[in-house]
Amino acid sequence: MTATKVTIKTQFIDHNVRKALKNLGPKVAQNVLKRSMRKALDPMRKALRQTWLSANYRGYPWHRQEIANATKVDVRRGGGGTSAPILGRVGVMYGKSAGANASGRQKIWHLLEGGFRHFGGKSSAYKNFSSTARAERDNYRAIIKQNRPAALKAPKTERAARMRAVFAAARDAAPTFVVERDIRSRNRASSQSKQIAGSGRSRKVVERLMQKTMQNLRDYILLEAKAALNGK
Repeated sequence: MTATKVTIKTQFIDHNVRKALKNLGPKVAQNVLKRSMRKALDPMRKALRQTWLSANYRGYPWHRQEIANATKVDVRRGGGGTSAPILGRVGVMYGKSAGANASGRQKIWHLLEGGFRHFGGKSSAYKNFSSTARAERDNYRAIIKQNRPAALKAPKTERAARMRAVFAAARDAAPTFVVERDIRSRNRASSQSKQIAGSGRSRKVVERLMQKTMQNLRDYILLEAKAALNGK
């Protein structure tokens, strides 16, 4: 949901849940999973909202308010077809979907949560590209701009492979730019420039509530599956 994320992945496997879902049609089972996921993640969303509203850090109070307002639950299929997994996410949403009142003020979440590294003007992490790399960078961007629209219009099953091919062609056409870009990336990772520490509030809340959330998800799925079998 954010440009810079704190990601915690977990896989849900339960014998009783699998057995209950197996008795449902594929579309009904997906709907049961989606509804259950939203219900199970909602307490975590509320806890995250409250955590940011009560956060003690320097800055304008409306930043805290808009971070809280932009904390959303997102549940969707992780691919095409009825066998696709259902993915649930909860976090601070960037962009228009966060609401008109956010006005971009929620976009400091990743700085407050994870911190950031401040690079000085002399840092090798931002050393200028060579003239050859700059010329190749323009060609790299032009190739992507030209070929990306056709790749995105491809069938969903082919889209990822076509996008990979687009970027591979751009890299092949700009070897110097790619090498220098990778060097800059490694320099940023190992730079001794000043690190501004983040608060890590969201991660702590998610880690604390994860076990309870997974238990709730199991219970909700079994209840929803039973209701679906009864025609509700």
